[in-house]
Amino acid sequence: MIYRQQVSGVTYTFDGLVELLAKATPLRSGDQLAGCAAEHDAERAAAAWVVADLPLDTFLKEEIVPYETDEVTRIRPKLRARICGTAACASQKQALRFSASVASSFSSSSSSSGDHRHPPAL
Repeated sequence: MIYRQQVSGVTYTFDGLVELLAKATPLRSGDQLAGCAAEHDAERAAAAWVVADLPLDTFLKEEIVPYETDEVTRIRPKLRARICGTAACASQKQALRFSASVASSFSSSSSSSGDHRHPPAL
């Protein structure tokens, strides 16, 4: 899948989840040597913005590490099914827990500060 984000009038394009994640991470010399680092801060910010907007199940649906070469990737669906009973259950529970924690922190901080225009910093 191709991902795009516009920052300051420039559209950045990322050719898949692997490239997107590589460019969204903080600058590291190893990434620069490997040629997978973002070229500048604006591209890194654009990639991070796209990652922040991705639904959680995108990471389950798109293959980051080939299934055949990674043991953890192969056992992940089996573990989730054993723990939850269904494949979708784990991501749904995680999303609900995250939503509840954000909502509770927002309601507690906004009621104490009186400012309802901005969500709290996480």
